[in-house]
Amino acid sequence: MYIILCIYLNFILLIIYFHLIVCIKVDIERKHKFLFLNTKLLKKDNIKRCCRKINKKRIFTVQYVKGIRNFINPTNYEKREYLFNIWKKIAENFSFSFYDLPILESYDLFRKSPINESYDFIKNNKHLILRPEITPQLIRYLYINDNLLQDYREQEKKIKTKQKNNNNNDGYGDYHHYHGGDYDDYDDCSIKQWDSINKVKTKYTHIYHTNKYNENFSVHHKQNKSDMYSFNFKNSFHNNYEHTSDFINNMYKKKKKKIFKYENFNKIFKMCTIGQCFRYEQTSRLRKREHYQWNLDILGIENIYAEVELLSMLITFFNKVHMDEKHIVIKLNHKYIIEYILYSIFQKDMDNLFSYNKMKQEIQNILHILDKFYKVNNSSFKLLLYKKFQYLQKENIRYLYNILQNIKHINHLENFVKCHNTNIYYKNIDTSTHFNNFKNVFTYFQQANLNNFFKLDLTIVRGMDYYNNMVFEIYYKKDKSHRAICGGGRYNFFLNNNKIYAVGCAMGDVVITDLLFNNNKKNNSFLSISEQNKTNNYIHVLSYFPYFHNITQNFNQQINSNTTNVYKEYYSILNKLRNNNIIVHSLLKNYTNLSKVIKKAIHMNANHILFFSKDHNSFLLKNLKTKEQQFVTSNNVLDVYNNYMNI
Repeated sequence: MYIILCIYLNFILLIIYFHLIVCIKVDIERKHKFLFLNTKLLKKDNIKRCCRKINKKRIFTVQYVKGIRNFINPTNYEKREYLFNIWKKIAENFSFSFYDLPILESYDLFRKSPINESYDFIKNNKHLILRPEITPQLIRYLYINDNLLQDYREQEKKIKTKQKNNNNNDGYGDYHHYHGGDYDDYDDCSIKQWDSINKVKTKYTHIYHTNKYNENFSVHHKQNKSDMYSFNFKNSFHNNYEHTSDFINNMYKKKKKKIFKYENFNKIFKMCTIGQCFRYEQTSRLRKREHYQWNLDILGIENIYAEVELLSMLITFFNKVHMDEKHIVIKLNHKYIIEYILYSIFQKDMDNLFSYNKMKQEIQNILHILDKFYKVNNSSFKLLLYKKFQYLQKENIRYLYNILQNIKHINHLENFVKCHNTNIYYKNIDTSTHFNNFKNVFTYFQQANLNNFFKLDLTIVRGMDYYNNMVFEIYYKKDKSHRAICGGGRYNFFLNNNKIYAVGCAMGDVVITDLLFNNNKKNNSFLSISEQNKTNNYIHVLSYFPYFHNITQNFNQQINSNTTNVYKEYYSILNKLRNNNIIVHSLLKNYTNLSKVIKKAIHMNANHILFFSKDHNSFLLKNLKTKEQQFVTSNNVLDVYNNYMNI
């Protein structure tokens, strides 16, 4: 027993000893930290070298977030701004209105978004998200009174909380609690809500609402005696903007408030923004976890002129950056038509297995497979369809593959539609009408002699399910490894049984920047040398004033009035140049002689140099290309500069 006790005490002492050693080590490390900032990768040799300098103290590394770019390099920043300026100028020329919205949003706004890769988090019981796209924000801003919606949600939460706290009471108990005098936390709106509910005398309460396909359906709430005064708020309101209910509309009519901005339903909007979006996805050279995108939307136009306007803007952009039909291709498709083709091929395979609504959902699932048509080979595509949808006959799968492979022209598609249009009527929509509008887009650009930009591609379906009409994507012809440069289409939707017509597209900055600037290694840059110089820090005049660095010393020595006027003249000259949009870079470092200043100016690609001559006690402006120089003052500096520029 004594031996066991000794072993136990020794073990405790050993633990205390090691604990003291660890505490001392941690204390030393806290006193001596070495922090590497902005280091993407630390090699072993560098770490060893740094460890010798800091006596082998612990090294802490701060790495960039993967997939998140920085623009601290002036050249990269100027490239981005050059691209943004082109985007803004084109939008101005097409009379678009500019807007900006926050990147941090409520998660509810994107809850039903088809984008799964999102940066979302919960802070103070609020689910927030870094926006993956911009379109839902724009729709809410234009058509929904979000403040009123938020007020109603808060009222709904209060009522639900009261219901939860009193879930042991029956329906009459709940009614007595809310109407018995203890409702200080509720406003007059809440009381009116419950009064309107209590006046319900019918056996069923019908709440009608509309889904994204404008299919009306009702939810029945049976009114038993025990739950006569209770109401399921979950079924009476949907967070997403496309759903509404008669109950909420009646409540807001009584309060003379509206959820929707009805005055905007019949207006036309041409909206443009350049915003940053975030998506947590696998990174690559042309795929980042953040990007800036040029977002263009036209709302309120039913006809195809909206699509023509957007496509014309995109062609104008590519012409601006010297890219033509030899470099890019605009692939067009129509989702109603490709759905109609799938329905006509697989109708017999699905009729005996699914209802009509379930069949439409299965066709949507097949559309997602079409997006991989060019990413896999022939056999893999057919095998993928057969494994995902085993009820499809192999003959029909091969027939679909042949159609996707062979229909490359609008005339071929027209022949197919005419052959099948008499037997099939899909989604209660006249397919011929949609086809004629689709064909008119090709005809318009053919008449404008721009048809070489366009190509029919039935595999273009876009990843977003809310596109429901014509869709398009733009690709770079000469390198198939590039992702789509731009994409968009029509996404008509319903708000409170009102149909809103909308067309939009977005161009990210990652792919187009790589094409415009990074292809110069292959002698394939689309920007001329002069245009690329605009993306650098282009300096017109470099100024150097040695007295500037000794100004305190000179004043302490009580310099005369002539020298004092030199400072005033120097400021006046620089101010005169800068006020006339001339970029002037003042050297802040004190150089020993003028030759070093000239070398610095040449290194910075400056065209002129402004310096002070001690011998003549005046300023000179020198042209570094012609080596000419001339005395200048604030009165004649602009004339001298303009003469140099005209040489």
